[in-house]
Formats: sequence, structure tokens, C-alpha cells
Amino acid sequence: MADWTSLFARKLRAHRAGRGGHGRMTQEELAWALDVSVDAISKYERSLSYIRGDLEHRLVENLGWSREDVIACREDWELGRPRTSAPSYRMLRDTEILDAFGGSVEALNKAVAAMETGDPGDLPDGFSARDTIWREITQEGALTGVYVMRGSDLVEHVGLIFPGRHLETQFQECRFDEGELTPQMLKRTILPGDYFAYCPAVYVARGHEAAARLLLSGFVSVLEELAEREVFIREIGAISVNALGRQLCEDLGLRFHGGHRRYATYDLWVFPGEDFASSLFGRRSPKLRQAYLSRDRFE
Repeated sequence: MADWTSLFARKLRAHRAGRGGHGRMTQEELAWALDVSVDAISKYERSLSYIRGDLEHRLVENLGWSREDVIACREDWELGRPRTSAPSYRMLRDTEILDAFGGSVEALNKAVAAMETGDPGDLPDGFSARDTIWREITQEGALTGVYVMRGSDLVEHVGLIFPGRHLETQFQECRFDEGELTPQMLKRTILPGDYFAYCPAVYVARGHEAAARLLLSGFVSVLEELAEREVFIREIGAISVNALGRQLCEDLGLRFHGGHRRYATYDLWVFPGEDFASSLFGRRSPKLRQAYLSRDRFE
């Protein structure tokens, strides 16, 4: 196994061959193209590591690789690397996660539901990932988010949906109910503008808390890409259903909005767009901070 060379390493070397200003792209030029360190490129080409999941899209966008090439490299890495260490965490976007579950929305939702804390039977209709509404929303492509996997296991997930004005009003009045959602009630972020976003869940499976930083990085990348399209979030809404949910809302900097009018033990939280620049998200991303600082106001 010591002599094993990953498909990813071979493809990177082949990509550098014949490119660059002097007939061959240097590791420094490749590092610049992928926005990673030269040390990272060296490790990739020596089959010592594989590019982080949240950076895989750069292989397609910056190097012109096909999605099939990237998937092949990932699978080769997972199957061929030495097994002396546990599988590393990788981040997948909402556009990629179905590939990891054979295209089955049902299998994906079961994996998300398996991360729910407590007894899912205690959750009202709509609030559990087992509810059919989330399969429908996922099938419609209305859920924007990131997933963290370790090997073949889903261990973390966070997502956003974009409700229309009527649902936003319900949220502000503390009576928003996931059980009443339909895909037709949700917006798509097609045009530039200011949007209300709702975060249906932040899942972190027990024993995988250390990978929460990767989940946060992936979520920041979602916000960055939205801002690049001039899609800004004027407010994020969330509902906590237990003590862990309340802690996550507080740790992320959300503000307590009020108790739910229908479910007495649930709390509603908000994150105003004006807070992004000075928030944990803004501190992790100068690009995101600058984008939100440039906004004079939110309508």
C-alpha cells in the first residue's frame, strides 16, 4: 500500500504537464488556481491527502474537470488509501449529496432523520426529517445546504429554505409550522434581492462534534455564493425544539424572538442580515463580511 498512487494525484500531475507559462504548470501555479497552499498540492501529488469536500467544486470550475472525474477521484481515494486511519470528513453540497446515496431522496432523508436527538415520535408533523414534506422539498431542489459525511455515514447537515411573504409573516407572529409547508410555498433565489431564509435544522451526530467546523465552513460557502449572485439574506429564522437546539442558536449568534404560539416548549430565533458582517460568519469570511457591509439597508 505504501507504493499506492491515487487517481487524484495522477490527474493533478497530468493537468500540470503541458500547462503553464513555460510549458509546464508549477505547483505554485496550480495552488493559485485552486486557492490552496503549495504544501497542500505537494501532499495531493504524493497521495498523502485528498482535497477537502467543500473545495471539490474548484476542480470543476477552475481546472475544467468533469463531475464524473471528481467523483471517480473521490471514490478511488476512499477505496484505495491506507486503512490505518479512520475515514476523513468531507463536505458535500445539496447538489452533490444525492450521488452519495445512489440518487435516492428517501435514503438521504432516512440518514438525516437518524441524526435527530431524542425521540422523533415526540416531534409534530413536519418537524422530523422523516416527514414526507422534506422528501418533497428535497426532490423539488428547494433546500439549499451542506452535508458532512465520514466514509459512507452522514454525520452533519444544515440547510436553508426561502419561504414567501405569507410564511415570513407567520414566523414573525411566532406561529410558523413546518407541518403546513408545501414546496409551492417556497421561493427560489433566481433574481438578486433580499430574502427571508428559514433554517429547518442543524444536525450534528453524536461523536462527530469535532467536525462542526467543517459544517460551518460549508455553510459560509453557501452564503458567499449567494452574495456573489447579489442574493442577500435580510433575516434567517430558526426554531429550537430542545436544549441542544437552543444552545446552537445562541452559539451561532441568533437572537431570541419568542415562544411558539402552538408548541409551548419551542422557541423562535432570528439572525438579522445587518449582523452578518460582525458575526461568526463574517469573521470567517472577509468576502462575506465585505459583501454585507456594502449593503446600506435591507428592505
